[in-house]
Amino acid sequence: MKKIFFLLLIFTGCSYHKDKLVIKNNSKEDISYEIFIKAKSEIEDDCAYTVVCAPGEFNFSNESSPIVRNYLSDEMDEFSCDSILYLYIYNKIDKENFYKNMDIIIYSKNAKFYKYSKKELDSMNWTISYPSSQIH
Repeated sequence: MKKIFFLLLIFTGCSYHKDKLVIKNNSKEDISYEIFIKAKSEIEDDCAYTVVCAPGEFNFSNESSPIVRNYLSDEMDEFSCDSILYLYIYNKIDKENFYKNMDIIIYSKNAKFYKYSKKELDSMNWTISYPSSQIH
């Protein structure tokens, strides 16, 4: 009985769910994505990119919602230094390269993030189409 209770506690305690954000892939490529916010560092006064959901991937002409613990809008309100959601999209084939070099890629001046304020996301009903003209 204790084992069943413990397993039930573990599975219900990790409350991952889909976010209201939807990313639509209108390209002809299979893509992966990461979502970040700039969060205040616990050690310094600087802000650093922080991953706020599980990585996502999907095939062309499909859509995906990130798997999160806390809703992205809440993460932006509570932890973001600049109230911006950063979406980084890359080719699914490059996934291993991305994880090996994530810090270098993210902090590179050539990194191409899609940046969205909460107001922009609200106006788009939290639906992002890729490719988009929002790249920065």
